[in-house]
Amino acid sequence: MPEIRMSLKRHRRKKTGLEMKKGEEIKEEVTGLSNIRLAVEELSLFKTEEKMISTLAFLGASNLLLHVLDKIGPTMLVLRQDVHRNIERVEKVYKMDPNLNSSLTEIVKKEVAEGISRKTESCSRAILWLTRSLDFGITLTQKLEKNPELRFEQVVEETYNDTLKPWHGWISSAAYKVAIQLVPNRETFTILLMGRDQYHKELKQDVKIYVSMVQPLVDEAYVLLALSCTHLINLQLSRKLQGKVAIITGGSGGMGEASARLFAAHGARVVIGDVKDELGAGVAASIGHDKCCYRSCDLRDEAQVEALVKHAVDTFGRLDVMYANAAILERPDSITKMSLEDLDNVMAVNVRGTAATIKHAARAMLASGTRGSIVCTASVAGMLARLGPHAYTASKHGVLGLVKSAAAELGQHGIRVNCVSPAGVATPMAIGFSGSRPEETEKSMQEMAMLKGVVLKAHHIAEAALFLASEESAFITGHNLVVDGGITVVGPPTLAQPK
Repeated sequence: MPEIRMSLKRHRRKKTGLEMKKGEEIKEEVTGLSNIRLAVEELSLFKTEEKMISTLAFLGASNLLLHVLDKIGPTMLVLRQDVHRNIERVEKVYKMDPNLNSSLTEIVKKEVAEGISRKTESCSRAILWLTRSLDFGITLTQKLEKNPELRFEQVVEETYNDTLKPWHGWISSAAYKVAIQLVPNRETFTILLMGRDQYHKELKQDVKIYVSMVQPLVDEAYVLLALSCTHLINLQLSRKLQGKVAIITGGSGGMGEASARLFAAHGARVVIGDVKDELGAGVAASIGHDKCCYRSCDLRDEAQVEALVKHAVDTFGRLDVMYANAAILERPDSITKMSLEDLDNVMAVNVRGTAATIKHAARAMLASGTRGSIVCTASVAGMLARLGPHAYTASKHGVLGLVKSAAAELGQHGIRVNCVSPAGVATPMAIGFSGSRPEETEKSMQEMAMLKGVVLKAHHIAEAALFLASEESAFITGHNLVVDGGITVVGPPTLAQPK
């Protein structure tokens, strides 16, 4: 941040990244204000149009991220080293000609013109990596605000999965399992972030203001890289759904919420459709109203599904992806005691509702000539018996049939239709119906899975859906992507016990 002040007051000497960090620590100690408050004050000196492209504003935000990573502790060591190295790379280019390189736009365009933006040590790559890292910082603060019940280490891990995991190897490090135990608890982390003379309420407000300032900067950096460096797509350096519009049904929690967050992180504008209005609206608000909106939709009513699709098209101008994820299940019982009313309700949501989403999504895509992607959530219960209640099992067999049938027809128009079949994920719906604790559900799946050492989480399903929604699966249609750790390879233990 002192780098920003130096630019505004040109008589001050230039400072290295290390000196900047040290300067911030000194000022924090003298003023009693937190680094976040200082960052807000510094960024407020830039006009909106300047902040969008300002190299110094970008470096200031990145240096604050270093401060936050330091407070999290040694778990962030590898990430912190990468961030620091990339800050130094951008600083070096800036200092070569502060006037010419005062804008990120000029730096990137110059490297593209010289043909060096592809190189490993280019400033363009450094800007891309810092942009992703800032995304991590923003998402971390939003998750802390939204999920007060989660342990801090859970928030750190989920944030990493949502923002950086596709491009960074830190989470797979053998040291991670040890390092994550060193993450401080929420209370300690909050105290570490607060200034000497600051209260928790003030810090909370400062964080909100800071996020509102940095989020546009991050968005603009992504747009700059996407427009100026077209080769980034080929190098898989851009976001996978950049510029796409997606509808996700059942996005108020569980796999749907994880998918909404991941799709938005990859550049999509997302419309969440659900019947849980308060939860759904809260998810959309936490993602950001410029990226995500919510509309109430009961899949049992076709008119509401049609209205949901129309809302997406009217709001964002098109529809590229439909993720038909919403589903319900009944409580397990003997077939001799099964309620036909429950059967009708499950089929109405899971099969009829999915058919309605495919129907109206396809209509919108055909009308605009969009070569879109329709993804449905099926289930391993649609492949084997004894993996779900009777009505639910029947409904998921129906989803698989719909996907294959729709894929056969819509393929001639360039529209892909696929599904994801998860094993048991400890989502709020699954836990609510089973009455088990999340860890019990996860343990049960681990025992059945052939693949050991991995716990199935909602973000794993979101990543599978992202693959099918994106151009990475451009020649895949009518496919059932099974995410079950090998359960359906041999069947659950009750069906296929090794002798």
